[in-house]
Amino acid sequence: MPSNNADPIVHQVTEIADYEALREVANQLAGLLVARQRTAATGEEAQAWRLEHRVLRARLDDIQPHTPVVIQALNQWSGRLAQLREDAT
Repeated sequence: MPSNNADPIVHQVTEIADYEALREVANQLAGLLVARQRTAATGEEAQAWRLEHRVLRARLDDIQPHTPVVIQALNQWSGRLAQLREDAT
């Protein structure tokens, strides 16, 4: 198969993989947010974690596959996930 015929397929597979990676990072981040909410020292702190979790889920529901927003959110949420993991150590 010539390279130029494979390019659209490779592009589509990459977009699908990016979206699946976004969903995985979002699920990991959501799990950490719920854990933080459950271990919060105050009700106010728990509310803040709950709000961040709700915003994350709402934004994930709004993100459409095959759009540039996928990569933007993936980068943002990967950074947030790394930050929360670092804070836990």
